[in-house]
Amino acid sequence: MERIRFVVEQIEESRKFIQRRGSTRYRIAFTLLDNVAEILMYRTIGSYLESDEMHEQLHKRAKEVMPPDKYAEWVATYRIEVLGSKRRKLIERLYPEKVSYLVKQGNLSGVFGEALVRLHDYRNEMYHRDRIQEDLLRACSVFLFEMVCDMLIALPPRTILSLSPAKEASPAWRRFYGRYGK
Repeated sequence: MERIRFVVEQIEESRKFIQRRGSTRYRIAFTLLDNVAEILMYRTIGSYLESDEMHEQLHKRAKEVMPPDKYAEWVATYRIEVLGSKRRKLIERLYPEKVSYLVKQGNLSGVFGEALVRLHDYRNEMYHRDRIQEDLLRACSVFLFEMVCDMLIALPPRTILSLSPAKEASPAWRRFYGRYGK
């Protein structure tokens, strides 16, 4: 429950910053929301990558104990794809790789993923290079807020744990429950 509370609180604080207006507040909101997006992707990918590691070991063991023709039949029957350790490390480390992987898994649409990567690039310019495009900042913050709320719905629930509505639910929490279910 602590994991979801952390995410929802960041979303809620971002909403407050956006509503209070101002370049600095939009910048803080945007940074918080980008962090939430990456955390949600990281949590989702974690379970996939653990499975991939297990599948890699399974393939290795099957290849050792089965005759080549039986192994080929087993691979054709079960169609278990393996990323490998190098690809797993890239996915764990790089934002665009996380997005690409979740798009490939069907958790995010290609357009959604492309937008996330572009917004993250904008965040990097703003955060690391102090390049702020004032005319885009509010719109990008609001857009990313909506996208992060949608990610709560789109990504597998196991990544955000079981939820129960709070008596005094925040607007972000109510929006999530209103769309996701009771």
